[in-house]
Amino acid sequence: SADLEAWYKHLTTEQGSTLERYRHDVVWPSAALKKIVGEQIEVTREDIQRGYEANYGERVRCRAIVCNQHRKALEVWEMARSKPTTHYFGDLAEQYSVEGSSRALRGEIPPIHKHSNQPLLEREAFLLKAGELSGVIQVDDKFVILFCEGRTKPNNVPLAEVESLILEDVHEKKLRVSMAREFARLQDEARVDNFLANTTKAPRSAREQEQLSQAPAVDGK
Repeated sequence: SADLEAWYKHLTTEQGSTLERYRHDVVWPSAALKKIVGEQIEVTREDIQRGYEANYGERVRCRAIVCNQHRKALEVWEMARSKPTTHYFGDLAEQYSVEGSSRALRGEIPPIHKHSNQPLLEREAFLLKAGELSGVIQVDDKFVILFCEGRTKPNNVPLAEVESLILEDVHEKKLRVSMAREFARLQDEARVDNFLANTTKAPRSAREQEQLSQAPAVDGK
């Protein structure tokens, strides 16, 4: 059970807040947003199947090198291709990866599962076989190289046994996304007068909203 006494001490002493302020600034807005969007949330059979595959399905065990420049990533990829072994790839990760944990762990990363938040990385990983090297994969502003070490065994738990857990998890995640989207919409439509900074934020006009909705997508997204 939650240690409410310790949490209250943290709230009042370390954060310098009060219970009433926490209720007003955190609890009430969160509860209100849940009320606004809660009835709109729908979890489909496809959502449950995807959640089952993500949590209980096969995963790809990889090592990764993360670079912040495409040219450097190509140089590292050429070196990795010349000697595609786990040990050498680990040496390269330790030397060239700009991502702290992968550098410290010689490229080791958590196994990549299906239906992740990185569809391009996921797709490339599931195309690899043990001992194979991926190409240079762009993920946001970084460039990633994967070395496949094999696959994990899927957890053969019947879907019926965990369906309620998956349903609850997916519903909560979709609820959080909808709450964030609704909060952003409310911010866009609100007029905020900041008397301390002497600034005013006005809501977008109908014309600005129309122009925004008609703007071309960036990078096909």
